Amino acid sequence: MRINKLANTVGPDGFSRCSLLPFWTITGRNQPSAKDKMFLPSLPKWLHGVLKPPRGMALVELDFVAEEFAIVAGLSGDPAMIADYQNGDVHWQFAVRAGLAASDAAVDDRIRDLCKVLVHGSNYGITPYGIASKTKKSLDWAREMRARHRYTYPVCHQWLGDVVAQAHFDEVITSPFGWRLIVSADTKPRTLMNFPAQAGGGDVMQLVSIAATECGITIAAPVHDAFWILAPLDELDTTIARMTEIMTEAGRLVAGIPIRVKVEAIVRWPQCLGDVRKPDAKGQAMWCEVRDLIRNGDLRKVSHG
Repeated sequence: MRINKLANTVGPDGFSRCSLLPFWTITGRNQPSAKDKMFLPSLPKWLHGVLKPPRGMALVELDFVAEEFAIVAGLSGDPAMIADYQNGDVHWQFAVRAGLAASDAAVDDRIRDLCKVLVHGSNYGITPYGIASKTKKSLDWAREMRARHRYTYPVCHQWLGDVVAQAHFDEVITSPFGWRLIVSADTKPRTLMNFPAQAGGGDVMQLVSIAATECGITIAAPVHDAFWILAPLDELDTTIARMTEIMTEAGRLVAGIPIRVKVEAIVRWPQCLGDVRKPDAKGQAMWCEVRDLIRNGDLRKVSHG
């Protein structure tokens, strides 16, 4: 469980701190790491249940909705992608366009999960072999779905090809706000295809971090494409509204279209995340089991066999 590394991050004030290493990756995204420390949100989901705000405060998680899809849609100018993002669930929207579901049908999670592989993977040039491996479908089905994605979003695929070609010609590729990656003969095409979405996401996170801090919002931690913030309980609604506005506007500045934001969790003191998380949330069943073992004094019995 790497508890020792987590314990090393906790100071006398009860806060867990770990170096975020901004600009550590080739895309400009954070990559929290330290030799003797562990970034708490990178630990197994069940352990996130320990997250708790200080007295009189609330801990709020705000997440971008399909951030990478929105960035690619906006930067490429693909009208079908933009429309699908604006109309709701992008994975289900593709399922409808690809003929896997009727437009008036209820969302089928099984079909949606299959399309999710296509939607995410196409940003970095996933192959039919990769699709077949991830979906457990036949190679023929994977080839057909890949072709349907290219047919559904032709502007995006043409743009991605142009991005790769231009990067090789210029020997550099740049994010919307200027993060540069030097391109050599060894740079993989998939790296270049994935760069606009990932580096664009890094730009968005940096803009939000700066603007929110300047507005007096306390950012507890950025986590890939989400933010955990702290807010006084008597200012909770106002702070959430302001942070949502900042995140949406930052997305628009990078992608050219507003990127939606949703509140994933609100933890009010004296509760912890494990107290408010939905029963079917990932890791919650394990959290409840460990919590009950501790409360009943059975954990020592388990650890000593």
